[in-house]
Amino acid sequence: MSKLTVFTGSMFAGKSTALVDAGKKEAEAGKTVLFIKPSVDSRYSDDEIVTHNGEAVKALVINPDTQVNLQEFLVIMGADVLLFDEAQFFEDDLVEMVTAHAEEDGKTIYVAGLNTDYKLQPFETTAKLIAVADEVKVLTAECADCGKQEATITVKTSGSDNRIELGSENIYKPVCPECYQISLSTEGGDK
Repeated sequence: MSKLTVFTGSMFAGKSTALVDAGKKEAEAGKTVLFIKPSVDSRYSDDEIVTHNGEAVKALVINPDTQVNLQEFLVIMGADVLLFDEAQFFEDDLVEMVTAHAEEDGKTIYVAGLNTDYKLQPFETTAKLIAVADEVKVLTAECADCGKQEATITVKTSGSDNRIELGSENIYKPVCPECYQISLSTEGGDK
């Protein structure tokens, strides 16, 4: 029986950790698991999914346009469970690929991705996956400003104005809606 689960939320909310944990649980149940990441995500490793707390798992690396070659296709077909990290870096083709593998091949699929960019604009691929998911788990981080509330928003603290910019604590931080509003009023607008 196929199932699509999406882990989403702000940066530092534990999306990749939830993905890795889901893969381990499926492997312990005797399933063949395959972690997949986009080639553009080379922050911590070229061929591993690495969580912010340093846990790493080997991953098949594919281009963000999800046009897979024959060898990658055969590897994907050999797995019972597919686990995609950083959905926001993939093109809309990921939605078609995921739904096709779930419906036609009966695979269990997990996807982790940011819900919005630092200007609170939704990432289209993640939004479309949420729309067709069997289960959506919205994860939160601790607010980097007040430390008291759940952070649901990712803001940029440095870097360029590019929508997509690879980084971690050096560029981004999670904040709660209240602290986000305070930062907008003190900075005089969006970054």
